[in-house]
Amino acid sequence: MIQRRNTATKRQTLLHCGALAAILGVVVGLIFLVHPGCVYGAQTDWSNQHFAIPEYFRTRFYATGNLFPNFAMQLGSGQNIFNFAYYGLYSPVILLSFAFPWMTMATYLQISNILLTLIGTLLCYFWLRKWFVPNLAFFLALLYLTAAPVIFHGHHHIMFVNYLPFLFWALLSVHHALEKRFSLHLIAASVCILLTSFFFSVGAFFAIVIYAVFLTLHRHHVHQVRQMLRTLCIIGLHLLLSAVIAAFLLLPVAWTLLHGR
Repeated sequence: MIQRRNTATKRQTLLHCGALAAILGVVVGLIFLVHPGCVYGAQTDWSNQHFAIPEYFRTRFYATGNLFPNFAMQLGSGQNIFNFAYYGLYSPVILLSFAFPWMTMATYLQISNILLTLIGTLLCYFWLRKWFVPNLAFFLALLYLTAAPVIFHGHHHIMFVNYLPFLFWALLSVHHALEKRFSLHLIAASVCILLTSFFFSVGAFFAIVIYAVFLTLHRHHVHQVRQMLRTLCIIGLHLLLSAVIAAFLLLPVAWTLLHGR
């Protein structure tokens, strides 16, 4: 009986994930159908920012083999390269593109943005499954997928949403961190948030802390003050360690912001 129930649950999960992927495929297909020959992104921003600057990062790495440059000669008549960190200097998404030299950055970013939207939606679904029955979790994940900010910014302003899959990964990892007191997944997800979008990482870290506090209040009805302090220490140490790991980006960016022109 238990095995049959588990099989039914797996089938339902696969059905929900397949439906979410199909719906995203329909949305993307409609965009290219209505605007044939377009890119999956904003024409103006993409041509001079979204793929042009990451393409420079990749080309410079191929030419020099240096993964840690400090000066961009061909950008803005020569500038501190950390002025462009916002565009994914050490984002894991951009770094992965270095493994595909035969693919143009414009093509890579279109594919990666569609996949990031899908992965974020699926992680959102699995996170919601911890709180709701499968059908309701599917409906809420569908609302997330079809929300105007997700579709619009995933299509036009990728830096506004490209950290969301890592945020859902972190929220899922909070459970394990509180149970085992240590989670490599939470640290890895937090590092990815910082490297992908240090600008939105502040709000993302607040969301992680608030979720951990809510989870503690939900689970513990006695000794809440002690449990809350324990939770804040555990989550705080994880986030602090992730910031230390990402310091090779955060410290130069902070220095550049403080001493910029």
